[in-house]
Amino acid sequence: MRGRSIGHRMSVLVGGTVLLAVMLVTVIFIYKDITTDFASRKHALQATGYVFASAVADHMANHDTQQSLQVLRSISRIPEVTYAAVVDRNGRAVASLGSAVVLNPSELRADISIIEALHSGTYPVAVDVIKSGVLIGKVLLITDVSSLRNQVFEALLTSLSIAVISIGLSFGVARRLQRRITGPIRELTAAMQDIASTRSYDHKVDHQAEGETGLLIDSFNSMISEIRSRDLALE
Repeated sequence: MRGRSIGHRMSVLVGGTVLLAVMLVTVIFIYKDITTDFASRKHALQATGYVFASAVADHMANHDTQQSLQVLRSISRIPEVTYAAVVDRNGRAVASLGSAVVLNPSELRADISIIEALHSGTYPVAVDVIKSGVLIGKVLLITDVSSLRNQVFEALLTSLSIAVISIGLSFGVARRLQRRITGPIRELTAAMQDIASTRSYDHKVDHQAEGETGLLIDSFNSMISEIRSRDLALE
């Protein structure tokens, strides 16, 4: 950014700061919202799994595949569930139903992270099937969580729109602030250049600047006044 005006640098700084702040807040809120939604869906799916594990326990104990499949058909009425399976304690699929392709249900991971779930668009849950205190199998469910990705995309799009509006407003404020800060500095620079070219010390910078800028210009005016007084005395 060498050679660019201080006003341009201020505008870039303000715009970058606003964009960074908006995106940081957005990421925090999106993460919190998605985490809460994800946990809610996970608990709901687990509760559903426990209900159907209880319903299928007797059929699995009796090795009744048809009745186990009938229970799975009831699960298929839940729109979000794309795959359901019942496996015995050896990992063999007793019955399965759904549109998802699962090569080996026994190897289905039920502890994936939010990032993995967002990437795949699905979330699996495995619930133990217990009969008389003995583990006889598992109920496996896969639910569609692709809507979470849509939520993230919509939130990012909204935050980007807010960021653009915020940057536009901040640029407007920065321009006004910039003129108040850089205006006196430009006048001071012009006076110094004029003195350098004309060798005339009759200049005085009128200003309404405050703080360090005002102090700098006052010091410049005092210095020029002293030089002018010295020159007059030498004449």
